[in-house]
Amino acid sequence: MVLSDTPTESSISLHDGLTFVDEQEPPAGDAATSSSNYAWRIQGPNGHVIGISSDTMLAPEVRDEDGYKLPGSTRVRAYKCDKQGNKLGDGLFYDGTLDEMDYKKFRSDRDYIRTTNRGVIIDEDEIVKIFVIAPDGYTMSQEQSRLTIGDSTADISNPVEVVDRDDLSAEERQAVEQANQL
Repeated sequence: MVLSDTPTESSISLHDGLTFVDEQEPPAGDAATSSSNYAWRIQGPNGHVIGISSDTMLAPEVRDEDGYKLPGSTRVRAYKCDKQGNKLGDGLFYDGTLDEMDYKKFRSDRDYIRTTNRGVIIDEDEIVKIFVIAPDGYTMSQEQSRLTIGDSTADISNPVEVVDRDDLSAEERQAVEQANQL
Protein backbone atom coordinates (compact mmCIF):
# COMPACT_ATOMS: atom_id res chain seq x y z
CA MET A 1 0.00 0.00 0.00
CA VAL A 2 1.38 3.37 -1.00
CA LEU A 3 -0.28 6.04 1.08
CA SER A 4 -0.05 8.71 -1.61
CA ASP A 5 -2.39 6.58 -3.74
CA THR A 6 -5.07 6.33 -1.02
CA PRO A 7 -7.77 8.82 -0.19
CA THR A 8 -6.68 11.56 2.22
CA GLU A 9 -8.49 9.75 5.02
CA SER A 10 -8.89 6.02 5.05
CA SER A 11 -9.83 3.21 7.39
CA ILE A 12 -7.44 0.30 7.17
CA SER A 13 -6.16 -2.76 8.97
CA LEU A 14 -2.49 -2.44 9.85
CA HIS A 15 -0.59 -5.55 8.90
CA ASP A 16 2.95 -6.71 8.30
CA GLY A 17 2.69 -6.36 4.53
CA LEU A 18 2.50 -2.54 4.59
CA THR A 19 5.57 -0.56 3.54
CA PHE A 20 5.78 1.28 6.86
CA VAL A 21 5.63 -1.93 8.95
CA ASP A 22 9.03 -3.53 9.53
CA GLU A 23 9.58 -7.01 11.00
CA GLN A 24 12.37 -9.04 12.52
CA GLU A 25 12.79 -12.18 14.60
CA PRO A 26 13.47 -11.33 18.26
CA PRO A 27 15.65 -13.59 20.39
CA ALA A 28 13.90 -15.95 22.83
CA GLY A 29 13.75 -15.11 26.50
CA ASP A 30 14.19 -11.34 26.15
CA ALA A 31 11.95 -10.49 29.11
CA ALA A 32 13.18 -6.91 29.20
CA THR A 33 11.98 -6.30 25.63
CA SER A 34 14.99 -4.19 24.76
CA SER A 35 14.13 -1.55 22.20
CA SER A 36 16.06 -3.30 19.43
CA ASN A 37 14.42 -6.72 19.88
CA TYR A 38 10.94 -5.99 18.55
CA ALA A 39 8.99 -8.38 16.34
CA TRP A 40 7.14 -5.64 14.41
CA ARG A 41 7.79 -1.91 14.11
CA ILE A 42 5.29 0.56 12.70
CA GLN A 43 6.79 3.91 11.72
CA GLY A 44 4.40 6.75 10.98
CA PRO A 45 4.61 7.46 7.24
CA ASN A 46 5.76 10.87 6.09
CA GLY A 47 2.91 13.37 5.97
CA HIS A 48 0.38 11.10 7.71
CA VAL A 49 -1.06 10.46 11.14
CA ILE A 50 -2.22 6.98 12.19
CA GLY A 51 -4.90 6.66 14.85
CA ILE A 52 -5.47 3.43 16.75
CA SER A 53 -8.45 3.86 19.05
CA SER A 54 -8.99 2.13 22.36
CA ASP A 55 -10.50 -1.36 22.00
CA THR A 56 -9.00 -1.94 18.55
CA MET A 57 -8.27 -5.57 17.70
CA LEU A 58 -4.63 -6.58 18.01
CA ALA A 59 -4.23 -10.00 16.41
CA PRO A 60 -0.67 -11.31 16.35
CA GLU A 61 -0.24 -14.83 15.07
CA VAL A 62 3.09 -16.03 16.43
CA ARG A 63 4.55 -19.30 15.15
CA ASP A 64 7.90 -21.08 14.98
CA GLU A 65 9.72 -22.08 11.79
CA ASP A 66 7.68 -25.30 11.55
CA GLY A 67 4.42 -23.37 11.75
CA TYR A 68 3.54 -24.36 15.32
CA LYS A 69 2.08 -21.80 17.71
CA LEU A 70 4.64 -20.74 20.32
CA PRO A 71 3.90 -21.74 23.96
CA GLY A 72 0.95 -20.06 25.64
CA SER A 73 3.26 -18.28 28.08
CA THR A 74 4.73 -16.26 25.19
CA ARG A 75 3.99 -12.61 25.93
CA VAL A 76 3.03 -9.97 23.37
CA ARG A 77 3.45 -6.29 24.28
CA ALA A 78 2.81 -3.20 22.18
CA TYR A 79 4.47 0.13 23.01
CA LYS A 80 4.42 3.58 21.57
CA CYS A 81 8.00 4.79 21.25
CA ASP A 82 9.68 8.11 20.65
CA LYS A 83 11.15 8.99 17.25
CA GLN A 84 14.42 7.29 18.21
CA GLY A 85 12.59 4.03 18.93
CA ASN A 86 12.85 4.13 22.73
CA LYS A 87 9.78 2.88 24.61
CA LEU A 88 7.86 5.64 26.33
CA GLY A 89 7.27 5.13 30.05
CA ASP A 90 3.50 5.31 29.59
CA GLY A 91 3.60 3.85 26.08
CA LEU A 92 2.32 0.32 26.80
CA PHE A 93 -1.07 -0.13 25.11
CA TYR A 94 -1.33 -3.92 24.87
CA ASP A 95 0.01 -6.72 27.09
CA GLY A 96 -1.16 -10.33 26.77
CA THR A 97 -0.07 -13.93 26.36
CA LEU A 98 -0.66 -16.36 23.51
CA ASP A 99 -2.76 -18.65 25.72
CA GLU A 100 -5.36 -15.83 25.73
CA MET A 101 -5.62 -16.04 21.94
CA ASP A 102 -7.37 -18.51 19.69
CA TYR A 103 -6.06 -17.98 16.15
CA LYS A 104 -9.03 -19.66 14.52
CA LYS A 105 -11.57 -17.49 16.32
CA PHE A 106 -10.08 -14.15 17.30
CA ARG A 107 -10.56 -12.54 13.90
CA SER A 108 -14.21 -13.51 13.59
CA ASP A 109 -15.73 -14.08 17.05
CA ARG A 110 -16.15 -11.05 19.32
CA ASP A 111 -15.63 -13.18 22.45
CA TYR A 112 -12.09 -14.07 21.37
CA ILE A 113 -10.87 -10.67 20.18
CA ARG A 114 -7.98 -9.11 22.09
CA THR A 115 -7.93 -5.33 21.97
CA THR A 116 -5.72 -2.37 22.79
CA ASN A 117 -6.28 -0.98 26.27
CA ARG A 118 -5.98 2.65 25.16
CA GLY A 119 -5.79 4.72 22.02
CA VAL A 120 -2.53 5.65 20.31
CA ILE A 121 -1.71 8.34 17.78
CA ILE A 122 1.33 7.72 15.58
CA ASP A 123 2.50 10.95 14.00
CA GLU A 124 4.87 10.96 11.04
CA ASP A 125 8.19 9.33 11.94
CA GLU A 126 6.88 8.18 15.34
CA ILE A 127 7.18 4.50 16.16
CA VAL A 128 5.14 1.68 17.65
CA LYS A 129 6.89 -1.58 18.46
CA ILE A 130 5.26 -4.95 19.11
CA PHE A 131 7.44 -7.27 21.17
CA VAL A 132 7.17 -11.06 21.36
CA ILE A 133 8.77 -12.52 24.48
CA ALA A 134 9.08 -16.27 23.95
CA PRO A 135 10.39 -18.69 26.59
CA ASP A 136 13.99 -19.85 26.26
CA GLY A 137 14.32 -22.51 23.59
CA TYR A 138 11.54 -21.11 21.36
CA THR A 139 12.09 -18.76 18.46
CA MET A 140 9.51 -16.87 16.48
CA SER A 141 9.59 -17.18 12.69
CA GLN A 142 8.47 -14.06 10.81
CA GLU A 143 7.86 -16.19 7.72
CA GLN A 144 5.26 -18.24 9.65
CA SER A 145 3.85 -15.37 11.75
CA ARG A 146 1.68 -12.38 10.97
CA LEU A 147 0.26 -9.26 12.56
CA THR A 148 -3.08 -7.52 12.12
CA ILE A 149 -4.26 -4.45 14.01
CA GLY A 150 -7.81 -3.25 13.46
CA ASP A 151 -10.48 -4.49 11.09
CA SER A 152 -11.51 -2.44 8.09
CA THR A 153 -13.73 -5.09 6.49
CA ALA A 154 -16.30 -5.91 9.17
CA ASP A 155 -17.81 -4.49 12.32
CA ILE A 156 -15.96 -6.96 14.57
CA SER A 157 -13.40 -4.28 15.60
CA ASN A 158 -12.44 -0.66 15.00
CA PRO A 159 -10.39 0.07 11.91
CA VAL A 160 -7.16 2.03 12.08
CA GLU A 161 -7.45 5.54 10.68
CA VAL A 162 -4.81 7.05 8.40
CA VAL A 163 -5.11 10.79 7.80
CA ASP A 164 -3.02 13.13 5.68
CA ARG A 165 -1.46 15.69 8.06
CA ASP A 166 -2.48 18.54 5.73
CA ASP A 167 -6.14 17.54 6.12
CA LEU A 168 -6.15 17.89 9.91
CA SER A 169 -8.06 20.84 11.33
CA ALA A 170 -6.26 23.19 13.72
CA GLU A 171 -8.04 21.47 16.61
CA GLU A 172 -6.99 18.01 15.39
CA ARG A 173 -3.37 19.15 14.97
CA GLN A 174 -3.40 20.48 18.50
CA ALA A 175 -4.78 17.12 19.75
CA VAL A 176 -2.00 15.25 17.91
CA GLU A 177 0.64 17.56 19.38
CA GLN A 178 -0.84 17.17 22.86
CA ALA A 179 -0.97 13.36 22.55
CA ASN A 180 2.68 13.33 21.53
CA GLN A 181 3.76 15.35 24.56
CA LEU A 182 2.40 12.80 27.05
